[in-house]
Amino acid sequence: MATPMAAGASEALTEAMSGAERATKADLNALGGALRSEMAQLRSAPKGEMTGLRGEVNRALELLRRDMTIRLGGTMALSVGVMVTAMRLMLLCP
Repeated sequence: MATPMAAGASEALTEAMSGAERATKADLNALGGALRSEMAQLRSAPKGEMTGLRGEVNRALELLRRDMTIRLGGTMALSVGVMVTAMRLMLLCP
């Protein structure tokens, strides 16, 4: 009983192996080259994104610097105006 079972398994294995494609060294080398190329592209992609982000951050910082300069200048002008007004009022009141 085991013999027909073994023969069937052997026949199925033979059929599976005869239809299967086998990889050659050239196939493996080509696949390795393709994988290396894809890995290089994946490594370079974040560098490009970082360059773009760095430019955006620099522009945002420049706008923030400009806005803070304008606000500081406005605050200083207002402070000087308040001081001058206070000094005039002190001189007018005996």
